[in-house]
Amino acid sequence: MGKYSVPERIRSMKPRGTMVKAIGGRYYVYEYRSVARGGRRKTEMGRCIGSITDEDGFVPNGARAREGEVTTLEFGQYAVALANSAGVLAMLREHFDPRDAAQVYALAVVNCVNGMQPAKDAGRHFAMSALSLRFPSLKMGPDALATLLDALGRRQGPVMSFEAALCASAGPEVAVDGHAMPSSSRLNDLAEPGCRRGRLGSDQVNLLMAYDVGTGRPMLSRMYEGAALDKASVRDLLTRAELTGKMFVADAGFYSKGNVEAFTSNGCSYIIPLHKRLLACREAVADPEVDGRFVYRRGGRASAVEYRDARRRGARVVLFRDLNKQAMEQAGYLAKLGQGAEGYTAEGFEEAKDLMGVIVLQTSREDMSAQEVYEAYKRRWSVEAFFGWLKNGAGFTSPGAQDYCKAQGLAFVALVTALVHRELADACKAVRGKSVDDCLLEARMVKANKVGGRWVCCNLRSKQERLFSALNTPLTVDFLLQHT
Repeated sequence: MGKYSVPERIRSMKPRGTMVKAIGGRYYVYEYRSVARGGRRKTEMGRCIGSITDEDGFVPNGARAREGEVTTLEFGQYAVALANSAGVLAMLREHFDPRDAAQVYALAVVNCVNGMQPAKDAGRHFAMSALSLRFPSLKMGPDALATLLDALGRRQGPVMSFEAALCASAGPEVAVDGHAMPSSSRLNDLAEPGCRRGRLGSDQVNLLMAYDVGTGRPMLSRMYEGAALDKASVRDLLTRAELTGKMFVADAGFYSKGNVEAFTSNGCSYIIPLHKRLLACREAVADPEVDGRFVYRRGGRASAVEYRDARRRGARVVLFRDLNKQAMEQAGYLAKLGQGAEGYTAEGFEEAKDLMGVIVLQTSREDMSAQEVYEAYKRRWSVEAFFGWLKNGAGFTSPGAQDYCKAQGLAFVALVTALVHRELADACKAVRGKSVDDCLLEARMVKANKVGGRWVCCNLRSKQERLFSALNTPLTVDFLLQHT
């Protein structure tokens, strides 16, 4: 070998104008050049361009299939999402730096199409999708996304400005609700034993959101400690934006004297159910009088509802009894009793029968009829459907971020993801009989291929053409490139 540490047989296989280095028992090929410095010429090593083995000879970097240029991208589902949520990006750009707005939006689109993704996976989805053509200079690696989440949680000026704009444009009815998520990491700044630890099997963190009932869009989003009660956290959530003249529709878990005061500040009002343990609720149930009846219709179903409207302990309290639901619940209990099911007794039936089909609502709205109060509360079902999508459709079942600021950044990304999904759901109404998931699944059949240096759509069928037409999405990659 003489003065060389690299055998002659290896050096004989290197390309002209390169040098070989032995590192860890393997041989790597580097560019090199001769440069003049201080009146003398020296050899300067450049970048590594490949390796040499006895079996394969010289193997350039990128020669393997998995290292080559990507020439096929996921197109259809991303094109549909991009074409129908441009308003979300435009709104983000009103409050954020254009680069930050693009990063938040791209991450939200990835989450909307694939479900909530951890940072390490979101970048891979981005790189293999048409998003990479729409935003070619965007950094979406794990470090870049971690930095983004930290900035969103630590420097919340643009976030609060964005949320304030959502609140200002919201309709008159606002629902508030929470979502408990498991977190087994001791490093999570928000993870604590909470009320659902038995069901979740671990400590929890709580996501709390305010939701515009009329438009189906979330307005505010924040992570809270697992041991914090929603009825305590909601007051903090509502201080994040000025809400004037809204009617809050909440569930029984948000009832407290302090919240009643918060719900009636700035010209606001509320409708909230009373827990069965509260004295005002027990008094309402014990009162046998009925003030009237009405028919409640939802979809193709109709129910007879009777009510008793009274003032109890200084507040308007209305008892509603859905007679159809009452009959079904009583029949169900008696059927279980007849089968000898555990926990079903004759005494238990007598104790529970008067509460079956019953809901007791307290409200500050004196101007609404009992039927209007009931119907307004029933519209709150949309927030339940929204959280159902967030948990099951978007798969937001556990926060990937452990750090406090990153968790708050993730809460905002979840809000923007929901906005993208809402815009897409509105567009999908034009496709009869198909949900958002149906449309995305059908659209993903369409890919983008790079042919002769140009990106073109492929794998097209007539049903995809009809779908893209209904969703106002061009079947061409050019509409993405026009924005770059």
